[in-house]
Amino acid sequence: MIALVFVAPSTRLFVAGQASDIRGRFSTVKLAGAQSTGKRTQALVAGRKGLLVGQESKLFFSRSLKFEIARGAVLRTYVPLPLRVENALAPAQKVAGPDVEVSVTTLANEPVESIKLNGQVFNMPVRKEILHRVVVWLLAKARAGTAKTKTRSEICLTGKKLFKQKKTGNARHGSKSANIYVGGYKAFGPKPKDWAHDMNKKERRLALKMALSAKVAEGKVIVIDKAELDAPKTKDLFSKLAARGIENALLVDKEIQENVHLAARNIPKIDAIPSQTINVYGILTKDTIVLTKAAVEDLEARLLAPIKR
Repeated sequence: MIALVFVAPSTRLFVAGQASDIRGRFSTVKLAGAQSTGKRTQALVAGRKGLLVGQESKLFFSRSLKFEIARGAVLRTYVPLPLRVENALAPAQKVAGPDVEVSVTTLANEPVESIKLNGQVFNMPVRKEILHRVVVWLLAKARAGTAKTKTRSEICLTGKKLFKQKKTGNARHGSKSANIYVGGYKAFGPKPKDWAHDMNKKERRLALKMALSAKVAEGKVIVIDKAELDAPKTKDLFSKLAARGIENALLVDKEIQENVHLAARNIPKIDAIPSQTINVYGILTKDTIVLTKAAVEDLEARLLAPIKR
């Protein structure tokens, strides 16, 4: 018998004890007659009686001619076959690396001590597709969505007929507010909308860990004991950062001192933010991340805490 099954790409198929990954949208994988092309995977599986279909570690049985899964795909099978579908993210990819030891200095680059950054926050394997999805989510939320053009009913022009219906050689028109005239309405123009979309908390938290881990792996994370200034002088902060070769950086503290905030806001490409507002886009757009010890402790506590549902 033959079973036709549609599954999403980036999944792992198990047939008769053999596993094969389908990783790209346009990859082609052959597994017992299976072929993956485009946005969906068509798997032609021939074998014994029985069909066992699972998606994201959830298993389903079907003995009917049609079986629908969450994405609306239809399974046409005559008899159940031993087929299992699992998430492509293997457990080994979720395992964090060891703790990372870094030296702590003052803002003036004087050595203080050494600390260890938690590997579950600062040494995670980086997946670019997750970072990309979160950046798109952040930018979509930031869109104003206020673009709008006038419809025909909103155009304030004369409703008088431009010219008589016949014997002028012109096309028939009844109003100057038509969309082909200058000052007329816009056909199918944009309307105000909300571009924001949902994203899982787990994925957002994982992306933040990956962004921090990527900067640590590049050696672009600097840990200082505290970020404080005696006076709100831009020159003082600029000279200390320039002495360390820092030109494009994100200065993160648990609570930003008022003097540091006032001094940093006039320096191009230098942003001073509290650790509560740090995000993936802000990390990836900066060359260097300067963290205080208090910010490190706050990030580790927040990113390792159970997710509130």
